[in-house]
Amino acid sequence: MESEFVQEGLGKIERLQHEIYADILKYDDFDREDKMNHLNKMSELVETQEVMYARMALSDDPEAIEKRESLQKLVHAMGFGYGADVRAVFTELRASIRELKEELDDRS
Repeated sequence: MESEFVQEGLGKIERLQHEIYADILKYDDFDREDKMNHLNKMSELVETQEVMYARMALSDDPEAIEKRESLQKLVHAMGFGYGADVRAVFTELRASIRELKEELDDRS
């Protein structure tokens, strides 16, 4: 997982995570626009993570295989059941973000 493209993707994930976590405790105080921006960052993070996972799933790199196996264990620990596809987590996350956006729109 040494390629420049992979490193760029990992850097983007790290940056988005940092921005999201830095603002998470302030979310309730955000106005509608700031909340939507926060949710959009979350969507971008999930999308980027999903792309990175797809690359890992296709890779025979030992580090990628190790990360893929660790993610599978994490998915099981999150209650998705043994052998559940990691992509199910991305699907659930996208659905949750979409619901939050819809609730935000309904309140406006």
